[in-house]
Amino acid sequence: MSAHGSIHGRYAISNGLKAYFQGVHAPARVAFWCYVLFGLWLLPDFGVPLDELTQRGIGIVNNQFISRGDMNILEHRYYGPIFETGSFWLEQVFGIRDARSYLLLRHFLLFLICSSSLIAIYRVVFGMYGSVLTAFFAAGIYALHPRIFADNFYNSKDSLFMALFAWALWHLFVWLKDSGMRSFVGFCVLSGIMSTLRIQGLYLPVLAGLSWLFLYRPDWKVAFRFGLWGIGITLLSLLAFYPYLWLNPIENFREVLFTASRFPWPWGTLTDGVYLWSKHTPWWYLPLWMLATTPALFVLFLVAGLIPLRFTKWQWMLWLLLLIPVLLAIFMHAPMYDGWRHYYFLWPICAILTGAALHLVHSLKTLQQSLAALTLAIALFHVVRGHPLQMCFFNEIYPSRQKQLHERWELDYWGLGYRSALEKMIEGRSDSIRVYAWDDGIWNNMQIMTLEQRRKILLVPRDSAEFLIENIRGPKRQGYPGTIVYSLQPYGDTTLVVFKQP
Repeated sequence: MSAHGSIHGRYAISNGLKAYFQGVHAPARVAFWCYVLFGLWLLPDFGVPLDELTQRGIGIVNNQFISRGDMNILEHRYYGPIFETGSFWLEQVFGIRDARSYLLLRHFLLFLICSSSLIAIYRVVFGMYGSVLTAFFAAGIYALHPRIFADNFYNSKDSLFMALFAWALWHLFVWLKDSGMRSFVGFCVLSGIMSTLRIQGLYLPVLAGLSWLFLYRPDWKVAFRFGLWGIGITLLSLLAFYPYLWLNPIENFREVLFTASRFPWPWGTLTDGVYLWSKHTPWWYLPLWMLATTPALFVLFLVAGLIPLRFTKWQWMLWLLLLIPVLLAIFMHAPMYDGWRHYYFLWPICAILTGAALHLVHSLKTLQQSLAALTLAIALFHVVRGHPLQMCFFNEIYPSRQKQLHERWELDYWGLGYRSALEKMIEGRSDSIRVYAWDDGIWNNMQIMTLEQRRKILLVPRDSAEFLIENIRGPKRQGYPGTIVYSLQPYGDTTLVVFKQP
């Protein structure tokens, strides 16, 4: 590259960063970069969820379809490939072949994308109240939910969907303020891309559009023009980033939409002592999981933020965008499993509404600052305390009320704890260990370990194993014989047990 080209590239990057941080004040910028560095420091410790390698496979088959028309894409046609395709393409660009390297690359990219959405939350809340503290608080709430914090490293479906949702909210907020076409197009494009991850992403433009008509009552000509453009841009974006739809846009779109509403997941989730099948979850499933796994102070601020005291039209829209999907999930008996991760996209709205609650005491500066500092400090403590299994977090009320949570709730449903257990078992050993576990989670987690560590672990049939590992999930237990030599207890409750076979 010429010197002129290099200078031009640095200039473009500099301008891009300035635009990205526009409206973000210096203290918030410093906090943002500290958060990113904090996350990158923790990143190498996370395990590999059960379906991450399947997700990577989606990227492979979509790349093969785009480059040479390979029809293996049909095997993974119900999952949008935007992150998977992009990350696999980068693997090829950098010549990455080792499993540990490409898994760390995926975690790095996903965390950066999810972290970027903090800026969207900050901008929205500052635009609402003009308060740096309130905006900082809402962004902190958004960033420090322990479960979501962990998922932001490896959950390329729900966390990425949530991050795109946050940026779509920002563009919607700007458009409602200035009616500019640029922000409107950004909102529609992001809505389309979101919908490639989960077709339910179409909820946002539909509900936002209906709320806009009801709350803002625009002139019918304006409504017609924006409605027509919105439908067209959203669907074109969906089509552009979803290669399976290229084969037969109308028919394949109908198939994806129908399958999403009746997704054939045949198992269930242990919830408050009851094993609930995904097709028959009761009305209280989603609200209970959200409340039980969210820090208690977050819940209090959210409840206060939901009380419609002097709501603006924008706040009413947020209120509707939060409650309507919950009500639809309840009344349509939408299939749900693995906690509430399919509804993480509601968390940006929750975070914004907690900012609304903090703003209620804006005239009492000392109290406002103390509440913000205490709430975020406790959340950060929970994130650090449970590392790297923050996804097993339950709020402060449940451990004191229900001993032995693993007997009543789904904990490490993705088997991320296998990595921590294996690393502990081979620590200080020069010889190899013979290990058995009944699911693929153990093999997946070996892939992110170093080559030297992997060489010390032999996966063998149960009868030949020295150690038996049970990742506790659901109501059934394997009942392995032997002496317990190690257990994982990220928040004081057991998520995994290692037995030494007699």
